[in-house]
Amino acid sequence: MTLNEYLASKDLTKYRAAKELGVNYVTLWRWTKGHGRPCASTMHKIAGWSGGAVMPNDWLMAKATPAKMTAKGRA
Repeated sequence: MTLNEYLASKDLTKYRAAKELGVNYVTLWRWTKGHGRPCASTMHKIAGWSGGAVMPNDWLMAKATPAKMTAKGRA
């Protein structure tokens, strides 16, 4: 299950999740948008916080969202 799916299933906001996990809201928002992912220790923290619903493999198996390219082909 993705973090977005978990948040929706529990009717949690990204702001509340970030606060409960002790991470910056913008950082969590980026993770939910596919712009990076948490470090291994934070993945495990999220797994415990979600009761095992969001596991480290869920992050590793998720499709990466391609970065938007500029006219010159750079992100």
